[in-house]
Amino acid sequence: MQEMKITSSNTYLEKVQNFISNSIQICECNNKIRNQLMLAVEEIFINIARYAYYPESGEVTIQCDVMGENRTIMIKMIDKGKPFNPLSMEEPDITANLEEREAGGLGIMLAKKSANRIEYTFENGMNMLTIYKYY
Repeated sequence: MQEMKITSSNTYLEKVQNFISNSIQICECNNKIRNQLMLAVEEIFINIARYAYYPESGEVTIQCDVMGENRTIMIKMIDKGKPFNPLSMEEPDITANLEEREAGGLGIMLAKKSANRIEYTFENGMNMLTIYKYY
């Protein structure tokens, strides 16, 4: 398992993406899988950067593991920000007119659709969100 610690800021998204990209090279997944995974990571990291420590920033630990025996990529993001379970959010109504839609939720919906499974726990004062992607 590889791990990085980084400040929760949109300006560090590229570093997060590079870390994930380098960490998953060994699995030789196709571009579709890689792009779906990167979309999920981007949406979750941006949410952490914008809301977890608002209006300040804080530390995010990102762990990445490629589990060859069951062809799964696991990415865990851990922060000590405000408790927030994005999986409990109601899915946005994408059929409604733009003027009628409530703000928010699209990024989390994209992350959920891009991953095979996402789990959330809050333990010892930490948000822990884990993304699973099969390759």
